[in-house]
Amino acid sequence: MKFGKSEESKSYRMIFPAGEEATIGQRRRALWFSLAVGLITIGFIPVSGIERVNFPEFLAAYQTAKIAAYFIAAYLILSLYRANHSLSSLYLFGGCLYAGAVLLVQSLGFPFLIEALPVVAGRPQSTIWLWSFWHAAIPISIALYALSEWIRPGYVVVRPERTAGWFAVAIVLLIAGSIAAATVFHEWMPTLEVDGDIRNLYWVGVGPGLLGLSAAALLLLWRATGFHSLLQVWLGVALVALLFDNVITVIGGHRLSVGWYVGRIDALISAVVILLICLDEINRAYLKTASKVKRLATANALLEAKVDQAGLDFLTGLPGRALFVERVRSLRARNIGNGTIVAVLVIDLDGFKQVNDTQGHERGDEVLVQTADVLRSTLRDTDIAARFGGDEFVVCLFAPFSVVQSTMINIAARIVAGVGQLGNGIGCSIGISLCIADRLNLQAGLQQADKAMYQAKKLGKNRFAIYGQPYYSEAA
Repeated sequence: MKFGKSEESKSYRMIFPAGEEATIGQRRRALWFSLAVGLITIGFIPVSGIERVNFPEFLAAYQTAKIAAYFIAAYLILSLYRANHSLSSLYLFGGCLYAGAVLLVQSLGFPFLIEALPVVAGRPQSTIWLWSFWHAAIPISIALYALSEWIRPGYVVVRPERTAGWFAVAIVLLIAGSIAAATVFHEWMPTLEVDGDIRNLYWVGVGPGLLGLSAAALLLLWRATGFHSLLQVWLGVALVALLFDNVITVIGGHRLSVGWYVGRIDALISAVVILLICLDEINRAYLKTASKVKRLATANALLEAKVDQAGLDFLTGLPGRALFVERVRSLRARNIGNGTIVAVLVIDLDGFKQVNDTQGHERGDEVLVQTADVLRSTLRDTDIAARFGGDEFVVCLFAPFSVVQSTMINIAARIVAGVGQLGNGIGCSIGISLCIADRLNLQAGLQQADKAMYQAKKLGKNRFAIYGQPYYSEAA
């Protein structure tokens, strides 16, 4: 088994809240909750010895809730381990899995719950020993978690799947051994219960041992972690609840005493606290990840905008040749297979050279910017315009076959009219080529549109012509 401090561990602590420091308010709420559990439990001590309070429905609901809580917590902690590969997470997973499994077997020992399974039922010491085993498992697992965080903070398992597999095998063997000790070999175990009386828990030393174990785990957790994170704070609360469970159960002295019932409630609180803090870890991790995804999407959008901007013509703000080709390919990919027609328009200004030579380059630049504005105001949101250099502009539009002819003629006519209104003898000649989106060869389309553009110039300029068709516009 190899360990190491890796970038994976660092990235985990950036995403998951387990390594984040708990706030003063969060620590204060946990402290008040622990005090409430302790004070309420202590308040029941005077009446804890009242016996023969039989509520079978309570025990059935209690066992079911606690078993579910530990199994779900084990699953959630295993999910965290798969993300962080932290050995400390495995210890918590093992404790919850062990507790859930032993509690499940312990339930078979209550005749009014399941009468058909005599493996545990009928063995007078089985249920009390199974109770003792799982009560020891939780503080032991938390103590191992604390030791791991103390000795090797931030270290992760190098072979996570293999380690988890061997760890699971060890837990299963431990569960099997515990069940065998409490059932098959129960006669060799010290007597803890006689006709419901469980005071032997104290005299045999099991009760004080469990108390000492919970207290030692709580002290170790504080010493090792300082209750740094919210997870560690509420693991401490779970230990406090379990500690008071042991106290009131031993004081009650009988399986169906008031103290015994209060102890069951404390034990359930301990299990539910572990479950809820695991759910909170997952929820806060999800929210934090969603926030990071949102910020990443925003950053990607800004990056794409910068990339697009890098491909823009510095004068007109229109895409250059490379960006134009990229956008056409992207739009074509979204229109493959639906019969969409592509129209490519090559636009060349008429009279531009004379304006540039007689009125200067500044006026020429103004004409180019104004032409780009004409294109922006004329084209649809889905159309793509670009400046290829000099006074040559290109437009690509996608439209259904039924409307492509009318759409491109309308756009071309509006461009010719808009450019013609710039004055100083400026106009434009437009050549148009058509192709099915599935078969689009942009280079060939540009060449055909270029030929049609020269045809429009030969016909008198300030008009447009369609490649391969006799149709062309009248001069404006």
